[in-house]
Amino acid sequence: MIKIKTVIIRYIKVFSALFFVYILFGVNNSNDIKEYCREHYKDTLNKTALIIIKGKKVNDSTLLFCIPQTKEEAFIFFDLDYSKDKRYNQVYRQLNELWLNKCIEKQKNFIVNYFEFSKFVDGYFAEDYFINIKKIYKNVGDEICPNLLNCSQNKIKRLLIFLKENDMCN
Repeated sequence: MIKIKTVIIRYIKVFSALFFVYILFGVNNSNDIKEYCREHYKDTLNKTALIIIKGKKVNDSTLLFCIPQTKEEAFIFFDLDYSKDKRYNQVYRQLNELWLNKCIEKQKNFIVNYFEFSKFVDGYFAEDYFINIKKIYKNVGDEICPNLLNCSQNKIKRLLIFLKENDMCN
C-alpha cells in the first residue's frame, strides 16, 4: 500500500511539473503565434503583388498594411525577392520604392511603420533598407526625426544606432 502511494505521488509530481512547463511555455507560444503575423497579411501581400504586376495603383491603406511589422511578416515579404517568378522580384523592389516615396512625401504613418521595419531587416535587405533611410533623410532632413518618438523603441534600436553613426537626427 505504501509503494502504491509513493508511485502515485511521483506521478502527480511529474504530471504537475509537465503541466507547469506546458503552461509556462506552451500557452505563451500559442499567444505569440498570433502576434507573429497579422491576419490576412500574406493574402494581402499576394493580392498587392498581383495589382502591381498588372500595373495598377495600390491604395495607401493596402500599401501601408504591406510594410512588415513582425519577423514572420518580414520573412513573408523577403520571400518575394527569392521567388522564381521574376515578376515577384520586381514587386519586392517596387514596394520598397513606393514606401520610400511615401516617406519622402512625409506621410507620418508610412514613416513610423517603415522606421519600425528596421528591426527585421538583415543581410542585403538591411543594406537596401539603410540606403533608403539615407535617401529619406537626404530629401526630408531633420523633419522626419520627431517621428522616432511615435515608434516602438524596441523596434527602432538598430535604426537609432544607424542614425547616430551617420549624424542624423541628433
